[in-house]
Amino acid sequence: SLYELFTKGAITEQDALHHADSPNDLRLMIKVGSKDKTAINALDGVTVDFN
Repeated sequence: SLYELFTKGAITEQDALHHADSPNDLRLMIKVGSKDKTAINALDGVTVDFN
């Protein structure tokens, strides 16, 4: 993903945002991830039952 490429230093933040489908979502991931890397995956495995 663009986020992973950015965090590994393979691309710049500007390049990542330029090529992102949702630049605002990516910008938020970068902002939150730089403070707390666990926040990005905080909802992994969560399911919602709408029944």
